[in-house]
Amino acid sequence: GLEITCLQLELDCERVVPPKLSSPEVQRCVEQTPLRSFECSLVHAHKKILERISRSSSRALVLEDDARLNGQLATEEAKEFLAATSGDFIMAGWCDPSCAHAYLVSPIGASMLLDRGFARPKLPADAMFPAFEVQDVLFPEKCPGG
Repeated sequence: GLEITCLQLELDCERVVPPKLSSPEVQRCVEQTPLRSFECSLVHAHKKILERISRSSSRALVLEDDARLNGQLATEEAKEFLAATSGDFIMAGWCDPSCAHAYLVSPIGASMLLDRGFARPKLPADAMFPAFEVQDVLFPEKCPGG
């Protein structure tokens, strides 16, 4: 998962732990939205990392714990792709049947995602990412056994 991907890409990674299901923010979310506690916890984890990125000065690659590199792409090619990719929000990942997100986001892109709903989540994270063209070069659309 996450640790292996970070090692492969030679990234300095920091794990953001989703809030506990019993936390006040998750409980408020459950009371004020149709989301279940698990969905509230995950969306608040995305919110937390997006807030940090929006206050930073550089892009960040956000990987959910279950996101993993496409086995058909050499690690060096993946690093080159990340270095050459521009844009405020590049979505990758896969869904089958649940989702494993990976996205490259700039401070501007993080602010835009917060403005589009992550600041006050009312939907699961999967439903709040903007319409995008999936970039399955790094992270396959469907992973075996995933």
